Amino acid sequence: MQASHRADTSPPAGRSRNKRILFIGLSYYAYTGRIVGSLREKGFEVRYYPMENRGFWSKTIRRFLPSLYRPRLRHYHARIVEDEGRADYDYVFFLQIHTMAVDQVEKLRRKLPHAKFLLYNWDSVATHDYRPYLRFLDAAFTFDRSDAEMLGIQYLPLFALPEYFVSADRDRVGAPRHDIYFVGAIVTLERFAAIRRLDGYCRAHGLRFAKHLHCSPVTMAMLLRRGLYLRGMTLRSLSTRRIVEIMNRATAVFDFPNHRQSGYTMRLIENMCAGKRIVTSNPAVRRESFYTEQQFFVAESLDFEGLKEFLERGVPGTVDLNSGQHAEFALDRWLDRIFEGNNEIITAQDGMRGVPSKYRRVEDEIRLERLKP
Repeated sequence: MQASHRADTSPPAGRSRNKRILFIGLSYYAYTGRIVGSLREKGFEVRYYPMENRGFWSKTIRRFLPSLYRPRLRHYHARIVEDEGRADYDYVFFLQIHTMAVDQVEKLRRKLPHAKFLLYNWDSVATHDYRPYLRFLDAAFTFDRSDAEMLGIQYLPLFALPEYFVSADRDRVGAPRHDIYFVGAIVTLERFAAIRRLDGYCRAHGLRFAKHLHCSPVTMAMLLRRGLYLRGMTLRSLSTRRIVEIMNRATAVFDFPNHRQSGYTMRLIENMCAGKRIVTSNPAVRRESFYTEQQFFVAESLDFEGLKEFLERGVPGTVDLNSGQHAEFALDRWLDRIFEGNNEIITAQDGMRGVPSKYRRVEDEIRLERLKP
């Protein structure tokens, strides 16, 4: 893990504002690259390092030889701190932070005393405890409202890429092919059980349920050994283009988070911004300003009673790009909240900046999440 080999230092696009960002964060499929690209379009100079290598061999070593993996990861982080601690940055931005040793973050803080240290945490504190790091940060954001209230940090939900806003205004001709769909990984038995329960409800009520259930080889073997199978189980992942095609042919999406959390999944945010109905097991959504009974069906304890009637009301309507509906969830606005110092909880629905034409065709490949070790 050589830090100098892993940095992405391409020059920024657009007009530079002479602001420099050291970005150390989770490498999460296409999303992280799009964050970097959007920051550069804003004129920032960005130097990016993955928080850790998520390749096959790195994952294998982490799972089966953790005593070997941990010192390698620490050495990698130490090289980043040593190399970048000599530079001059306006911001140090972390997307997740818990895999970096506390003393390494403290050392980087000492080396860059004038930089503003920022964190966005994509998981609940119950999943990854980042509280020991808060004293080194100038601002911290979380997608989990309950964590924000408990820790006294800023609540900021996840974002949707521009193509999902565009999807809200296209492919609306004709009746939907599916009443509800789910595309995602079978990460836990709880998720499998939830999908099986919804599948049973749909069969009993004549609803069309499209499923793409991505399984790792280990998960597939484990399910089959237990006699568990659902149509749609597969070892293959889907391209973003194919996911959007399925989404555009469905009335609603089923959202079942992997972990116990009040924060909302990327799946929920993206489908909401695409104008889809949301069937979710997360009751916290009722607290949000964007919640409406027309767009959201909350299946607490996986109680789907009334779902058929909800779906038969018809789609809630497209998202009007000119009106700025759900514009606060655009990636561009999400970054503004983090880097422009707006500390108020998002509630306004004011106009979305224009969607770049290059995003009007889905080009990025986002693999489905894999079973976590």
